[in-house]
Amino acid sequence: MKIVGIWYLFLLLALPSVAATSKNVSYKSGDETVKGVLNIPQGKGPFPAIIVIHEWWGLNDWVKEQGSKLSDLGYVTLAVDLYRGKVATTPDDVKKFEEQLKQLGKKVDVTIYPDAGHAFENPNNKDGYRPQDAADAWGKTVKFFAANLKM
Repeated sequence: MKIVGIWYLFLLLALPSVAATSKNVSYKSGDETVKGVLNIPQGKGPFPAIIVIHEWWGLNDWVKEQGSKLSDLGYVTLAVDLYRGKVATTPDDVKKFEEQLKQLGKKVDVTIYPDAGHAFENPNNKDGYRPQDAADAWGKTVKFFAANLKM
């Protein structure tokens, strides 16, 4: 447990110390007005963009922080507050989605963490947080974005 915490600290210290510009935004989506947080990296663009989707609890501070962290890595991020309707049933829906992508001939790399449930990456989820799985998922996410989105 302490090793993961030290690894996270090392990772954070190794990241560039570039602060993104963050601002609250709202926009029309159909008949609704959607709110979110837009993060823009420092420096000259263009920058690749990522939409950050929240957990069941909505656009909370942890989700905003994820958008900011990704923006510090050089991405424009929009963390949106979306309708909190149907929740995916984490492995079944993911497997269906994976199969659909494969049928479309897309390259797919899905990892299911057997002991991790909803919001396993969020340290505020006291009962469900899985630090080792979270570190692995974050590393895979950053690697994927760097390989597929960097300009």
